Amino acid sequence: MKRFVLLPLIFALVLTFSGCGEKQPLNKDAVREDILKNVTFEVELEKVGDNAVSVMFTLEDGVTAEIYKGSSVYPDQFGIFTAPDSAKAKATKKMLEEYKQSLLTDYSHYNAEQLSKIEDAVIYTRGNDVVFVICDQNDKAKEIINTH
Repeated sequence: MKRFVLLPLIFALVLTFSGCGEKQPLNKDAVREDILKNVTFEVELEKVGDNAVSVMFTLEDGVTAEIYKGSSVYPDQFGIFTAPDSAKAKATKKMLEEYKQSLLTDYSHYNAEQLSKIEDAVIYTRGNDVVFVICDQNDKAKEIINTH
């Protein structure tokens, strides 16, 4: 008799805890608000228009981007990219890694004291969202992203 009582309880516990290791979808609004409010950027960031985004980045079809950037003297920037599927999210992450490399090349000739900030840039993927941050507080940005 005890077995019949324990089996449903064990089954219920398995169902309850089976999703514990999975991350929830990224709360993009909370990430944006928290990073822009609580992370220090060397220059004031402004939202980049869609036309400028298409010049800065080569996005796969269906990928949207919300980018904040300051003066080109500093590499400080923040963006949230949303892909329609995991393959395009992976391609977006690869594109951002290449973009980071191009920034390293550009700033090595232009403003070399900014290189460590670029080297430590945050490229974080959760689900179909990719977050990109370059600032002096990259560790703080990572912490914020992980909490949302």
